[in-house]
Amino acid sequence: METNKKTLLLVDDNLEIGARLGKLLLLEGYNSRYASSGKEAVRIYRESKEVIDIVVLDLVMPDMNGVEVFEALKEMNPDVKVLIASGNIADGTIKQMLDAGALGFVRKPYLFEEITKEVNRILEISKRK
Repeated sequence: METNKKTLLLVDDNLEIGARLGKLLLLEGYNSRYASSGKEAVRIYRESKEVIDIVVLDLVMPDMNGVEVFEALKEMNPDVKVLIASGNIADGTIKQMLDAGALGFVRKPYLFEEITKEVNRILEISKRK
């Protein structure tokens, strides 16, 4: 299997989801970093933004919500690639984030295939730019 050598930052306050997704992505040839909170995600991105290709971002977290994280990441890097992964879609937040530059959305609970399909789509779009 050819290694994609792309690194994803997985941001989810549910450790089980983050660990499982990280292991599955590794099997697909991706590297991953994990943040269990919004503040941790911002710190990791600040320290490693040059090696992080895509951020998979949950919206509902206790210390800093996904919108706040997204805004902080965009401030550091206006071209940050963000895939929203959330079950909370009722209030129009996702549309606002997509309009502001997030590149995709998968609804929780999601299938692993949905994540990899969206990650691959985002990477393909990025190659063409």
